[in-house]
Formats: sequence, structure tokens, C-alpha cells
Amino acid sequence: MYINEKDTVVNPLLNPQGETVYELIGGSVNSGQAATHSLAVIALVPMHQINDLQNSNAGAVEEQSATTKEMSRNVTEAAVGSNEIAQNIAEVAQAASETSNSAHIVLKSAQQLGQLSVNLQSLIHRFKFTEE
Repeated sequence: MYINEKDTVVNPLLNPQGETVYELIGGSVNSGQAATHSLAVIALVPMHQINDLQNSNAGAVEEQSATTKEMSRNVTEAAVGSNEIAQNIAEVAQAASETSNSAHIVLKSAQQLGQLSVNLQSLIHRFKFTEE
């Protein structure tokens, strides 16, 4: 044991989590034994089961790939549809603008026609009809 900078007694056999060197070594030995045991258990699994699992995983990956492709196709179709909608809206806006311009032209023509009518009435009142 020794004293550190903060004047506390420090045990050189302890790590910061409070485990001794002996506990750490024992844990490593236990981990090694567990890994060896796991490998032995895996070695006992029949090869056909491993093949079945691999085939099952391959099938699942294939299905997921097909699903992803279908989703991608659907997103692309939705994007195309959105683009067509945007184009249609632009065309409707253009048509509305043209209709508005035409309405202004019709209004101006109607106003001019009204003025011509007033002028024509004025000219007609200048004439006097006499009965003979």
C-alpha cells in the first residue's frame, strides 16, 4: 500500500472499480472457460441445422430485399405522381390567369360598347322627326 497525492491510502492490487488483480484474473479464466464451453456446444450442432439456419436467413434476406425494392418502386411512383400534380396545378394557374385576362378584355369591350351606345343615343336625339 502507498499514499497518493490526495493523502489517501491506495491498494496497488485494486483497480478503480474496486476489483483485485486476483478477481480480474479469475474473471478472465472464467471467460475463457465459458468461451471454450460455447465453442464445444456449437460444435455439437449438426451441420444440417446450420445449413437450415443459413438457408432460412438467406430467404429472409431475399424477402427483405424484394420488399425494399417494392418500397423503392412505390416511392418513385409517388414522386412521379407528385410531379404530375404539380404540373397540373401550374397548368390550372396558367389557365386561371388567361381567363382573368380574357375577363378584363371582355369588361373593357363592354365598357367601350356602353360608351358607344351613349354616343349613338346622343346623335339620334339631334335628329328631329316631323310628321307630314
